[in-house]
Amino acid sequence: MAFLIVIVVVSSCIQLYFWLIQLDGLYRSYERRGQTRSDTMPSVTLIVAIKDEVVNLQKNVSLWLEQDYPALDIIIVDDHSTDGSLALLKALTDDRLQIIDLPKGKTTKKWALSEAIAQSKSEWIITTDADCQPVSNGWISSLMVESERADVILGYSPHRYKGDWLASWIDYETWYIAIQYLSASLMGRPYMSVGRNLAFRKEQFDGVGGFNNHLHVRSGDDDLLINEIGSDARYALSVDKNSWVWTEAKSTWSAYFQQKRRHLSTAPHYNFWNQVWLMAVYMSQFIWYASVFCLILIAPLFGLLLVLRWLILMMVAYRSKEVLELNVSVLFVPIFDLAFCMFYGVMSFTMLQKNEDW
Repeated sequence: MAFLIVIVVVSSCIQLYFWLIQLDGLYRSYERRGQTRSDTMPSVTLIVAIKDEVVNLQKNVSLWLEQDYPALDIIIVDDHSTDGSLALLKALTDDRLQIIDLPKGKTTKKWALSEAIAQSKSEWIITTDADCQPVSNGWISSLMVESERADVILGYSPHRYKGDWLASWIDYETWYIAIQYLSASLMGRPYMSVGRNLAFRKEQFDGVGGFNNHLHVRSGDDDLLINEIGSDARYALSVDKNSWVWTEAKSTWSAYFQQKRRHLSTAPHYNFWNQVWLMAVYMSQFIWYASVFCLILIAPLFGLLLVLRWLILMMVAYRSKEVLELNVSVLFVPIFDLAFCMFYGVMSFTMLQKNEDW
C-alpha cells in the first residue's frame, strides 16, 4: 500500500502540473488578451494541397476566394487527382489563384506543399485542407493580426458537432489536444500544430530545410515542421472564433481509427524532449488511474481522489469553453478522461499495422 501511495503522489504531481499549470494556462492567457496589436498586413499565400477533392472544392474554394485579406494569393497544388478536381479549378477565373500540377514522380502531401511554398512570393504561408471551411471571410485577417510579433501562428480547427457518441468523442479529443498543444507553445515547448489552420513565415520554413528531414514520413507536415522549427521561433496563438476553420469529423469508427493511426505515426519522430514530456503525461495518467483503483479496493475512502481529479478536470474544461468550443457537457469530461487512457492504450498496438493513406 505504501508503494501505491508513492506512485499516486508522483503521478498526481505530474497530472496537477499538466492540468492546472499547463492546460489552464490557456485560459489565463486568454483572460489577459487585449494587448495592442499591429494592423500590418504582410503578404500571404494560402496553400491547399489536394488529391481527389472535387466535392470539397465545390463547397469550399469560393470561401477561400471570398477572404477579405488584401495581400492574398492562393495556390492549390494537385497531387495527380483523377476525379475532376483539376478541371474544376482550371474553370475558375481569379488573378489571385494559381494552380500547380505536382510533377510526375512526386506524390504525398509534403511534396505538394513544398512545391507550392517554393513558388510562393509571399512573406507568410497559411495552410489548410480541402475539407475545411473558414468561419468567416475574415479568417485570414483575424489570423494575421498576430503576425508582427510572431514567426509561427497556431490556429484552431474544430470539427462540426453532429451529436452522436462518435462526434462527442471527437469533439472532446479535438478540444483536449488543442488546449494541450496551444498551452505548451505558451510555455515555450511547442511540439505540434494542425495543418488545417497554420501560418508561418516562409523564411522559417526555408531555414529548417522545409520537410527534407522527414519526407520519408507520410504524415506530419504540421507536427514535424513545428518540431523542426522548435522553440527558437516566436509563437503566437489565434483563438478568436473568426480565425477558426471548421472541418468535417469522420462519420464511422473505422474511418476515425484509420485517421488516428496516421496522426499518431508522427509521434516517434518528435524531438527527444517533446517525446519525454508527452510520454510522462500519458503514462502518469494511466498509472494514476491504475494505482487509485487499486487503493480503492483496499480502502474505499481513496475514492475521494477520483472526485478531486474529476472536479479539477471539469473546472479546467468549464474555463476553457470561453476560449475553445466544447460541445460536450463538462459533466462528461471525467468519463472521457478515463476513456482516453484506454483508447490510447489500444491505439498503441495498432501502430504495428502499415497505413498507406495519402
